[in-house]
Amino acid sequence: MRSRLGPPSSYSDLPLWAWYQWESSVRVRPDLRCSGHLPTGQSGVLIELDIDALQVLLSAFELWHYILNYQYLPASGKDWRRFDALLEDLGSWTPSEVPVRNRAFHRAIRESWTRIFDLHWSRRKIASAFARKAIQATFWRLPLDRVRSFTVFRAR
Repeated sequence: MRSRLGPPSSYSDLPLWAWYQWESSVRVRPDLRCSGHLPTGQSGVLIELDIDALQVLLSAFELWHYILNYQYLPASGKDWRRFDALLEDLGSWTPSEVPVRNRAFHRAIRESWTRIFDLHWSRRKIASAFARKAIQATFWRLPLDRVRSFTVFRAR
């Protein structure tokens, strides 16, 4: 976020997270009838926002898991096979060892993650087409005048 949106305006600002596109371009808003938004029975608030596009970082939610799991995000099947061969050459490893043992390997993993920001990038078995993507949004601040509406709900 810092490199793409700039630093937060205040030391106390923490990233805020929202859905830009919940399940697809057809199901943009979260369906509050579905379970999983909050623990069952807990009250929540769905907020509809209108934030300037330059203040928001969008990324593919399904691909975010590559980052969370410290995995290489291949550009293609061929790219995955090439990278997998590099892994075999390294032998057994754990993510915490990689940067110490092989900085180039660590850099390749981190650079592969930039693909999550190209929302129109898709590859069979790797990334869905834009219309089928769940797209998350992160931003530093939510001014009250950017709230368009809100809905109080009880989680199912």
